[in-house]
Amino acid sequence: MGEWASGLCSCFGDIKVCILTIILPCYVHGKTAEAVGASCPLHCVLTLIPLVNLIAIATMRSKVRSNRSIEGGCVGDVIATVCCTSCAICQHAREMNSLQMARE
Repeated sequence: MGEWASGLCSCFGDIKVCILTIILPCYVHGKTAEAVGASCPLHCVLTLIPLVNLIAIATMRSKVRSNRSIEGGCVGDVIATVCCTSCAICQHAREMNSLQMARE
């Protein structure tokens, strides 16, 4: 099993992803969803609904972990999402290079 390429609080490792996550977290989350084979528009909308957004982001974290064979579990996904939602979205995008694909 692997580890995350960057830590949860390494948001400034890719300043473009960091700023975009602060301004448009729904877009970043949607592009990450697209990178793992889910619907970008659906996940953009889910990110805008209180409480549902936390479930969607924690679920996405699980999908990213599964896709990249990263150690962890549901409890850790929920804790990371609730404690620092923006950092989690940013970490997912960096891990999947989802915004890199959008620029090409």
